[in-house]
Amino acid sequence: MRFGQRAKLIKNKPKINAERTVEEYKQLLAEAEKQLKQKEILIDALRSGNGVTRLSASQRKLMETSSAGPSLAFKYTKLMEKRNSMQAEIDELKEEVHDLKVELSTAEEEQKKLQDHLKKQMEDLKILQLNSVGFKIILTFLPLESYFL
Repeated sequence: MRFGQRAKLIKNKPKINAERTVEEYKQLLAEAEKQLKQKEILIDALRSGNGVTRLSASQRKLMETSSAGPSLAFKYTKLMEKRNSMQAEIDELKEEVHDLKVELSTAEEEQKKLQDHLKKQMEDLKILQLNSVGFKIILTFLPLESYFL
C-alpha cells in the first residue's frame, strides 16, 4: 500500500537532448557577454561612488537594454537610500555620544572639585581638632591664677 502511494507521487519530466548549432551558441555567448559587460559597468559605478544616477548615457542605455539592468538599478537605488538613512542615524548617534562624553567630562570635573573641597575641609577639621586638643592640654597645665591675668 505504501509503495503504491509513493509511486503515485513520482512525476517524471522528460527532457529533450537538444543539440544547438554554432549560431545558437554564438548568440548565447553574445548575450552572456552583454550581461557581463552590464554588470561590470554597474560594479564600476558602485565602486566609484557615483551610483546609478550618474551613469553616462551609453552606460544607462546598456543597462536598460539588458534584462537584469532595471531591477539591479532599482535595487541599487533602494540600497543607497537605506544606506543614506542609516548613515544619517549613525551621525545622530555619534553626535549624541559626543554630547554624552562632554557631559561626562564636566561631571568628572565637578566630582574632582568636590573631592578636593572635601579633602580641604577634612584637613581643616583635623587642624581644628588638633588645635582644640592642644588648647585643652595647655589649659590643664596652667595654674588657675593665669586664667585671670
